[in-house]
Amino acid sequence: MKATYFALLVSFALPVSSALAHQDGCHSWHSCPSDTGSYECGDWGYTSGCGGYDYPKVPTYKLSAPKNPNVGTINISRSTSSRCTHDVDISWEKPSTGDRYSIALSKKEGADPGNIPDTASTSFVFKDLEPGNWFINFKTGNAERWSSVAYWPVTVPDIKPEVIASIANDGTSQTLNYSLGCLSRVDAPQFVQEHLSKSATFHSGSIPLNSDQPLEFEIVGWDKNEKKYVQKLKYSPISIRLLKSEPSVEISGANLKTNSGSIPEEKNKYAVVPIALIAILYFVWSIRKNKD
Repeated sequence: MKATYFALLVSFALPVSSALAHQDGCHSWHSCPSDTGSYECGDWGYTSGCGGYDYPKVPTYKLSAPKNPNVGTINISRSTSSRCTHDVDISWEKPSTGDRYSIALSKKEGADPGNIPDTASTSFVFKDLEPGNWFINFKTGNAERWSSVAYWPVTVPDIKPEVIASIANDGTSQTLNYSLGCLSRVDAPQFVQEHLSKSATFHSGSIPLNSDQPLEFEIVGWDKNEKKYVQKLKYSPISIRLLKSEPSVEISGANLKTNSGSIPEEKNKYAVVPIALIAILYFVWSIRKNKD
């Protein structure tokens, strides 16, 4: 009977001893090795009972912590490579500390742009952005570390599909002015197509019209859903009349006046010659008559 009692006492005493061991303070704080391997000593930052555990050291820096700029400017303009997108140009004031910048565009504010510098200048351009709400996530760095992430919200406007065109006439020349919205394709006369293929900003521009023949033509565009947009145009060449005026002649001296105007002095002197000749002949005749 005593032996049985002793055996029961031992069998219950062992579990109680194990449970008491895990209730020790160092196990609660993971500051000593686990008896069962259920945790790693020091994984909560407490290492007093871990023996030779080498916990992380606080880093030391020589350079001042980089700071993000306080002021930024965002400009949005139509893309030059697409009729349905915009380019976003962001510039900022150079912060007091930091010499490189990591910058990325995201639909989520504050997303980390990474630790690889994108630029060392104080401006950056995102090209061909679709319409919608975006966030420009940004951080400043130096040779040792990076700042926290800052962000700027930006809304890229929608571009509606349309064809707008007109002919301007200033009296001496004519110009085709056009503006094309978000169109997947465009059909137009050859001279318009050639201009569009060479134009850096082919969504808008001007084309000189020099034809001497009247023209009637259309500029047609289709959106992504194949909806059609048409602009009809009519061109008539400008008729220019050159008015020729007779050259004027200045006259002076004893010019003769006639009903048709003044006679230049060069012609007037020839008109006096016959009168002088008659006077001389009369004088000679008078002398001979007196002698007779």
